[in-house]
This record gives sequence, C-alpha cells and structure tokens, in this order.
Amino acid sequence: MLLTLEAAPSMPDRFCKSEDGKRFIVAGTIFEGPEAFKLVHHGYAEAADDECEEMASRQNPNEKGLHAQVHQRIMAEQRDFLDELEFDDDDDDDDDDE
Repeated sequence: MLLTLEAAPSMPDRFCKSEDGKRFIVAGTIFEGPEAFKLVHHGYAEAADDECEEMASRQNPNEKGLHAQVHQRIMAEQRDFLDELEFDDDDDDDDDDE
C-alpha cells in the first residue's frame, strides 16, 4: 500500500491525482511491480502482502526509510527557503510605498 507520494512523470494517470499543479499517488493505492518492494524499503509505502514485506526486509537494514527521511528534509528546506523569499518580497513591497 502506498502512502501519499509525489508521482514521477512516468507514473500512469490511473494511480495519480493532481493537486496544486502536482501529481500525487493517492494514499491507499496498491501498486504492483517488480520494484514495489523498494518503495517499502525506502519508507514511501507499506507492504501490501507478505512477498513484498519479505523482499523489503532483504535490503540493507541501515538504509531502511532513509530515502523518505532525506526527501522530507529536502522538502522542508525548500519550503523554508520559499517562505524566506516571500518574506523578502514583502519587505521590498514596503520600501516601494515610501
């Protein structure tokens, strides 16, 4: 089972919804494929069956969930940066009024 995740351009539309101009794979979507276990191992999804859970458990335990953690950190930093840019724009608007 997949948790909400931004969809790659190659992801078929039947798995996706659009929100604010971005495509997402909807939480609860069951995604089957030879690489699905990697989504579980990387922390983006929960295993939908025992086979997927077993394949994910064979991966390096030191890397379990690491990709999702890095992705969340990068997204938070990008949001903070955009907030700073918007704050700077607001300051520039105040200077124009004088």
